[in-house]
Amino acid sequence: MITETINIPEDLAALKENTIITQRYKYQSYELADSVYNIALRGVLINLSVIIVILLNTLSTARAECEHAKQLYEKAIAPGVKLDEKIAILNQSLDDCKGFAAFFELGKALVQRGDPKKEDLENGIERLKVSIAFTVDKKEQASAYHRIALIYKEYYNKSDDAIRYYKTSLRLFHNVQVEQELMELEKQGANALIPSETIASTLIISLKDKAFAVVPSIDLRVYLITTRPKS
Repeated sequence: MITETINIPEDLAALKENTIITQRYKYQSYELADSVYNIALRGVLINLSVIIVILLNTLSTARAECEHAKQLYEKAIAPGVKLDEKIAILNQSLDDCKGFAAFFELGKALVQRGDPKKEDLENGIERLKVSIAFTVDKKEQASAYHRIALIYKEYYNKSDDAIRYYKTSLRLFHNVQVEQELMELEKQGANALIPSETIASTLIISLKDKAFAVVPSIDLRVYLITTRPKS
């Protein structure tokens, strides 16, 4: 029996050893990459969990604040509450949570107090305008515009400004009482002349109120003077 011994070249053995080492490094690299990925994924999940917890806490706090604001609002509009106390409570309510009802009632209360030194009328109108931004209900928006129209009519005696807000209110929501008030106001001013400064003032206010979608309105009455021809 003849036995043949085959000697592997040294360079081939070295190549084999290098291949094994390379594969080992690749495997270790894959393990390292997988570990880094898992660590990063766990970090993302942890951060996401933290964000969710923060959001839930924020929502819970906001809900609690709005609930407290609602309680303050109901306390403010309860019978027997003095006007100054009502205004103070409504302001506290709005500090916790802003909404249409509180702004609307605050605007009414400020106008009712009507202290010129505290600029209650201007502040009342401003609160009523702000209330409109906190509701999408057309009836509520119309109520705020109607209230502003009453202020211009009864406190400022500015018929043209009042008419603008009356018309805006009716455009949003038809109300027979508001319509009758507008007709009566227009009837009273049917024979009145409009000074040029009133026209300019109305146009300026219309531009200021454009953001609140107020209908620009001014009635220009034209009088024709005729003479009979001489015979």
